Amino acid sequence: MVGTGRRAAGPGRWARRVLLWPAVVLGVPLLVALAPALFAAAAGIDLLTGPRRLRAIRLTAMALNYIVLEWVGLVAGAVLWVITAGGLLHRRRWSQRLHHLVQMWWARAVMAAAGRWLGARWRIDGGESTDRGPMIVAARHTSFFDAVVPSLVIGEHPDIHLRHVLKAELVWDPCLDLYGHRLPNHFVARASFQRAGELAAIGAMGADLGADAAIIFPEGTFRTQARADTVMRRLAQREPDRADRLTLRHLLPPQLGGLCALMAAAPEADLVFIAHRGFEPFGSFRSILANVPFQEPIEIKVWRVPAADVPADGTGRQALLDHWWQQMDDWIEEAG
Repeated sequence: MVGTGRRAAGPGRWARRVLLWPAVVLGVPLLVALAPALFAAAAGIDLLTGPRRLRAIRLTAMALNYIVLEWVGLVAGAVLWVITAGGLLHRRRWSQRLHHLVQMWWARAVMAAAGRWLGARWRIDGGESTDRGPMIVAARHTSFFDAVVPSLVIGEHPDIHLRHVLKAELVWDPCLDLYGHRLPNHFVARASFQRAGELAAIGAMGADLGADAAIIFPEGTFRTQARADTVMRRLAQREPDRADRLTLRHLLPPQLGGLCALMAAAPEADLVFIAHRGFEPFGSFRSILANVPFQEPIEIKVWRVPAADVPADGTGRQALLDHWWQQMDDWIEEAG
């Protein structure tokens, strides 16, 4: 059975949809009409601050490209709402497939825009191993852009549908809100006190996975040195065995609750780990501004672990997940 995404917790749902979505649909054409003036202002900034890099022009082009993609995604969503009888047929497989195709197009178009305007390039090693499901995908998360890396890697195989565990704050992106709730994703409230309920919802998302892939970002947030020190200190206090086997220089220790919930719900699924190096400058607007255009290609590495090699007991699974997380960190260190 194909389900739809669990609605994100917290206030603002109708404020987003009644105020923000129409503002995007009506406002984007106006911004596009103002594009010549915006580019003229950006060119003036570049002349004063660094004409060779054209940073202001590049960022203006990227922002306009992004909001146009948002506009197209919302318009496509409205068309899909009509042809699915006002949403009554969202659960049908053909409807889910159409929504998935738009979602994948949007994600890959965002990355293509980053390549076109910001100079981002990438190389993928091991992507061919994602040609079949079911999969549980654990990926590094260190920037605004790398949340779409699994779509970039697995998108070559359109028959594999992706289900994501996403942070609740992303519902403020109109397209992620719309398609994230029409497809079987889960928006997790990271500060939620209802941990058991969140884990149950993640497990439900992984049920009936079939030939699809469930995506999760176990770090939960971007890494900073201060944050890493705090997390490792807490881990040493609460789980000293895990702290002893993790020597991480680039990653935060994985939060295993969501991963283990997915593994329990889909024991037949292989594990896929995705590491990358080069997205670090995309972690804040200031760092993007300082590094545009990007000179070094983004390296993406994929490993796949067969379900038959995954221990059945919880302790063994934790050790396996920590082993591969350390493997990812070691690869990043060597690639650097």
